[in-house]
Amino acid sequence: MTGLLLAVYPPPQGIFSWASVLVLVGMTASQAALGAANDWLDRGHDALTKPHKPIPALRARPKGVAAIALLCPGLALLVALPLGVLPLLLVALGTACGYAYNLGLKRTAWSWLPYVAGFSLLPPLVWSVAGIWPSWWATGIYTVGLPLVLAAHLANVLPDVEAERGLVPGSLGSRLGVRRGSILAMGCVVGAWIALAGQTLVGHGERIDVWGLVASGALAAAVAGRFILGARRPERLRWGYRALATAALLIVGGELMIAR
Repeated sequence: MTGLLLAVYPPPQGIFSWASVLVLVGMTASQAALGAANDWLDRGHDALTKPHKPIPALRARPKGVAAIALLCPGLALLVALPLGVLPLLLVALGTACGYAYNLGLKRTAWSWLPYVAGFSLLPPLVWSVAGIWPSWWATGIYTVGLPLVLAAHLANVLPDVEAERGLVPGSLGSRLGVRRGSILAMGCVVGAWIALAGQTLVGHGERIDVWGLVASGALAAAVAGRFILGARRPERLRWGYRALATAALLIVGGELMIAR
């Protein structure tokens, strides 16, 4: 979100504008609500498979977590209200995507859909606040970002597939399994890099650092190898996901350089 703001607002003063602060506060409140709701709804399940999480580990009380889940959506909407009707609607829809995941889609093969839908709303949110609608918005950041969103979802669920086998029937991770899910995530990261490289080669990325593009591509290739290793040796999966996060940041950073 900060990267998107920097892409449309001139630093250093632009990122600290009141509109930028409201967007960041609103999205923080929305994410806090979704995280709290997820922990509260899964508290019984987490006690069996993730005893380290706040509620099973007794670091948080269920009533307090439930209060955050109920109050923070209202705070997100309240903060977004001064930004206008369209930003308010986009914040509401983005939060609704998260609750759709928590309340039902998380347990189905469509668990990836709220991630993709929620991400798709973030650029229009920033652009509507800034009053800037880039001509490349449909073919630029989405062609790079959406594969990374799917990879991020897989990175979130695959480490727990074995522990949750039989407990979460129908989820995307359990349907794919560790090996196929890892290979799909690998393909998403490499595909995002190819999309970024393609934009650069056709002349939309004159301002991007070539060495940054090479570095991000090399790291994406390293992630691919790590995912293959992880698929064969599940205990190494989490290292692959850390590499995935780093590669995603570099690739998205390259796309935002093009955006500016």
